[in-house]
Amino acid sequence: MTVEFNGLLLDDLEIDPLRREARLLLVGEVADDHLQIVIARHQLFAEPQALIVAPDKGSTLSASLPKTLSPAAPPEVMWAPVAAGRPFLFPSLGPTAYLQAAEPAHPASRLYNTAVGHLVGLGAGFLAVVILGVRDAPAVLTDHQLAAARMWAAVIALLVTVLVCLLLKATHPPAGATTLLVALGSIKTAADAINLIIGVVIIAIVGEVVRRVRLKGAMPRSV
Repeated sequence: MTVEFNGLLLDDLEIDPLRREARLLLVGEVADDHLQIVIARHQLFAEPQALIVAPDKGSTLSASLPKTLSPAAPPEVMWAPVAAGRPFLFPSLGPTAYLQAAEPAHPASRLYNTAVGHLVGLGAGFLAVVILGVRDAPAVLTDHQLAAARMWAAVIALLVTVLVCLLLKATHPPAGATTLLVALGSIKTAADAINLIIGVVIIAIVGEVVRRVRLKGAMPRSV
């Protein structure tokens, strides 16, 4: 009897066993290849979601940055990191902006005081955390717990910030809020510190421009 399968004729009476076995193996390989092609087509056309790639946060951040400078560019620069989950804005920068706008003639509003003050507060906060070993202690603002070690870290950080700023003639009251954010656990990682530093640089430069404009407008005009 002659049997046709996938274009191949198999005759159990005329074909010797070795040739028959070889043809059966060939038929099996052809059928297996055909099955793989069918599965691939099904995944490609029936399940397009399988080809979806998760968005890259770095690419999202780069795409959100302005290509050219314009009056609308600064807000985009400041808010773009929010898309990547790393904003530059921190609570301690709000008092800095207010001080620069409301008291432009005050020494604490200067670019030097703003930058150095916050950097000193940041360093003092991490120093206190390391000394007391409270890196893994509950964060006050998120865990709603105030451990005794966190409290003492806040005291030490604040004292160091005040003393160092006085020595450097860089007093800046909002820097006290920065050092408390670190000591109380709201700023823990190096990424948090870098984001804060970038935010300080932005607010210091923009604030200095605003401060000089305000000072120029407040100067009495000569007759």
